[in-house]
Amino acid sequence: MTKLADQLFANKYTPKLQHLYEVSFPDALGLSPLYIVKFARPSVSFGTVEMGYLNQRRSIAAPVERREDIQMTLEDPIENSTSNVVEAWRSLIMNQSTGRGGYPSIYMQTVIVKVKDYQNEVVEQWTFEDAFLTNINFGDLGVEGNTDGTQKVQIQCTLKYNRYHKDF
Repeated sequence: MTKLADQLFANKYTPKLQHLYEVSFPDALGLSPLYIVKFARPSVSFGTVEMGYLNQRRSIAAPVERREDIQMTLEDPIENSTSNVVEAWRSLIMNQSTGRGGYPSIYMQTVIVKVKDYQNEVVEQWTFEDAFLTNINFGDLGVEGNTDGTQKVQIQCTLKYNRYHKDF
């Protein structure tokens, strides 16, 4: 074999698969990772700054980055209802009965996302610090489009976070 072929076959290509992941929330929330159907990895965009130098205009990356919110979809089973857990987290942010806001040190949580391989080994880990809910959609109920009776009730949530880092 040629030297190039040896190099190509020495580095095996194993793709990361979307369904091999685990999202960990603090135990105090009681949100089971089994009910998380979809979770987005971070999306970051940078602005640009235009600078003049020696009769030229140059663009450089702006120091402020824009972090997109994380979209998350949860299943809502009958036993261990996810809607109860999400509602309890929401009440830490704002209590509807009193109208009083919660303390950030209580409602902001650390969320860890682990991407796994075929052997259940963690190959990538993201940590989102000071994450909290900004939007909750408890979903629709109805018979339209549910002809076989297997459509599950889901909850869509939006998480905002202050910092994130990729651990590995």
